[in-house]
Amino acid sequence: MLVTSQYIRSRIKLLSVLGEIEHDSEKAITMYLLPGTTESPAYIEKIPEFITVKAEVEKKTSSSQTGTVIFWGSSHKLLIIPPFPIMDSYLTAGYYAEPLSNLLKTDYKIGIVLVRLG
Repeated sequence: MLVTSQYIRSRIKLLSVLGEIEHDSEKAITMYLLPGTTESPAYIEKIPEFITVKAEVEKKTSSSQTGTVIFWGSSHKLLIIPPFPIMDSYLTAGYYAEPLSNLLKTDYKIGIVLVRLG
């Protein structure tokens, strides 16, 4: 039985979770999907547990402006919407969290320009 829960994690807590699952050697799939992706790869639908949450996963994935990362294995089933955009879409066996970890470890500089007319 799958239970869906939504959490907002800080950068440090999310990096901690990624560190835990990355060292897990069980059979799993990792998907990095670009923003606006509307459908998951066809063969992933052959996983019985995935069919039960397929509609919800596709809804979250298509509405995300930064893309999504899906870790799907026996003990970990995670859909993560990162705070910064994913640049490449790909699929790999196992828990491959390095690209997401690198994205979270990057310090971005954000600037604001104020313009006043008159």
